Amino acid sequence: MAIDITSISTGPTIDRVTGPLAALDAPAPSLTPLVYPADLGSSTKNHYVKFSVKRIVPSTPVSGNEGDSVLKDIARRVSTFDYQPQTTDSVGVICLYMPDSLTASYNASYDELSLTNDLGKGLTGVQAIVSALNGGDGSKNPSQASSVDPTVIAAAAFGTNALLSKVGLGGAAFADVALQTQGYAINPQLQVIYRGVGFRKFQLNFIFTPASEEEALMVNQIISVFKYHFAPDLITSTNAVSGMFFVPPSYFNVEFMFNTDENKFLPRYGDCVLTDIDVNFAPSGFAAHNDGAPVQTQLTLGFQEIEIVTKAKIAAGYGADQTSPFKTTSDSVAGLR
Repeated sequence: MAIDITSISTGPTIDRVTGPLAALDAPAPSLTPLVYPADLGSSTKNHYVKFSVKRIVPSTPVSGNEGDSVLKDIARRVSTFDYQPQTTDSVGVICLYMPDSLTASYNASYDELSLTNDLGKGLTGVQAIVSALNGGDGSKNPSQASSVDPTVIAAAAFGTNALLSKVGLGGAAFADVALQTQGYAINPQLQVIYRGVGFRKFQLNFIFTPASEEEALMVNQIISVFKYHFAPDLITSTNAVSGMFFVPPSYFNVEFMFNTDENKFLPRYGDCVLTDIDVNFAPSGFAAHNDGAPVQTQLTLGFQEIEIVTKAKIAAGYGADQTSPFKTTSDSVAGLR
């Protein structure tokens, strides 16, 4: 039985921009989804990708006390790291077949920190002196410390470093050279330091082979909508220097659907920006119909999520049932639904 894709949720009524910048907010397109292929939602095509588009709403220029209020709001939001602008509700929905390849990448950033190099070799010198006074490897007493023990060599070398520096001869690498002559080297004492997590990026690839004139027109419209919302607006209001400011491109919410619900087994993304569009009008060699429409078109879309992934967000991708790996007796993990 076919699914009525036009009945899927497309969001509440659109908020319109008013005031001097109203011209930036073009009339809202119909929320009737743009669908490819035409039989999407049939019993054999009940998995699909749903793209919901949200436009950024620039603030209306104000002055006087209202302007002071806006400045206070800017200060509050910057201080609380609340940087995302206001957006409309969904202004358009596109539904496409499930692509052949679907991957989700998670990237974290770690650095190597050398306690010896980054904190200064003086730390190694102190460690060597303490070790030498304790008998080198800890099994000896000071009277048994051998002159070829690397801790004794290092302690003496670092003392020489200090002496050479005082008379202006340098010698910062003297300890390294002294140890090298005896077949030793200073341990850089590497540690792995967590630096953060990057924004998730993903790519979706679609190949359109329209089976009718109606599908060809739909493909052209779908590509045009992606390109339109990929582009920024240019403010030309009389209240601003002409062409000085952009309104950033629209946000996209990408959902992997099964029938009329989101598929809980596939990646779940928040709002994304569309970073790349690649359109190939001749993926198998150029050919066109009598009206000029390409026989086949390949569309590649690159997205980047605008919020980092946290444990709570990943947990929110699972149902809060007994099979969830994040189910706890206290339900202490935020974001479970």
